[in-house]
Amino acid sequence: MKIEVLPVQTLKPYENNPRNNDSAVDAVANSIKTFGFKNPIIIDRNNVIICGHTRYRAAQKLGVDAVPCIVADDLTPEQIKAFRLADNKVAEIATWDNALLAVELEDLAECGVDMSDFAFDTSEFWQRQQAWKKAEKFCNLRQKIKLHSHGGFFTTCFFETGKSGTPINKIKENPANIPIFADCLVGVFEHLFCV
Repeated sequence: MKIEVLPVQTLKPYENNPRNNDSAVDAVANSIKTFGFKNPIIIDRNNVIICGHTRYRAAQKLGVDAVPCIVADDLTPEQIKAFRLADNKVAEIATWDNALLAVELEDLAECGVDMSDFAFDTSEFWQRQQAWKKAEKFCNLRQKIKLHSHGGFFTTCFFETGKSGTPINKIKENPANIPIFADCLVGVFEHLFCV
């Protein structure tokens, strides 16, 4: 596989590109600016882009003169059409392991790397981290506290993040099924039981 460095102005976006990439251009530009142009644009023998329209637009935004390209001259026109769609679609299949992602984001944050530049919603991440810390605190509190609810014991120790201030009566209605917002509960128990 040969990588060629070609002038950006010689590349041609595919006119029927069905991918809406406007919202991704800034993040990709930040990635190129930070790490360099590490992922070549794939083009056909006529310099029409097969894969890499967002990288192309990011390069334009940054004023990059030339970019690395791979010429896929071994593919038929039908294969090029299929590859163009498949390359974008298969990327949507992968999901995140949130526990491992949290470890990586925390490590990067400690090193001063702001991943929000690359479209990670770090504010949401830190809100979740704080909620889980409060959830752990509540788990410790509930070892000391038995909350009676309609004659039963409240034993749920699974938490979902959300807005604070969820009414306690919602939890009393069905404590096993109502999502628990740990920040609210910890505050309530600390206030009521002075622990």
